[in-house]
Amino acid sequence: MAYNTDRVKRAMRDPSYLRVANIIGISNLNSDSDINAIEDYLKKNGDPYQNQLDAANRRAEEIRNKSIQDLNNLTQGFTDRIGQMNADFSQKFKDQSDANRAAFESFAASAEARYNDLSNVLIDTTDRFETSMADAEARYTDLLGTYQETQRLAGNQARAFVPGANPAAQTALAGDDRARFQQKRSTAQRDLDSLNVLTGIGQQANPLAGLQIA
Repeated sequence: MAYNTDRVKRAMRDPSYLRVANIIGISNLNSDSDINAIEDYLKKNGDPYQNQLDAANRRAEEIRNKSIQDLNNLTQGFTDRIGQMNADFSQKFKDQSDANRAAFESFAASAEARYNDLSNVLIDTTDRFETSMADAEARYTDLLGTYQETQRLAGNQARAFVPGANPAAQTALAGDDRARFQQKRSTAQRDLDSLNVLTGIGQQANPLAGLQIA
């Protein structure tokens, strides 16, 4: 297995390779076998960053097309309704006379109110369409910024110098000698605890006085 080959060095400068390595669980990218695993993933699944950009573009296009279609449908319905209202108004005008002019004026006021309502609906739909497009463009800009920042960080990592491990170095000893000192101290304490004091010097069969080991 070859380590730190030209393929590995190129991969370390490619944010897509680094992203795939993270997805498939390669924590230390350092061999051709790692590159092979990454490239197999890319062949089957595509570039993850490009996939995200394509998905964002498709979603933005879907929102745009749907909003345009909704707007066209509403505009057509608005136009048809206005045409019908004009026809009704013309017919009503022909049938009016001085005796029922008040009713005609009421109809005219109702028609104007309906016209205003439809106009407000058209304006509101147009505003929602513009807001949806702005949101889609903002999400696309955020995703593109993330991709560019990842490229910048990958470039910085590729240019960074990380010295290799010194094979002659040994792991430093940690801790101190307190454990062995405590063990010896405990042993000495047990020896002292096992001593007895002899009393009645000269009155026993053994005339030795002092300390006797039990």
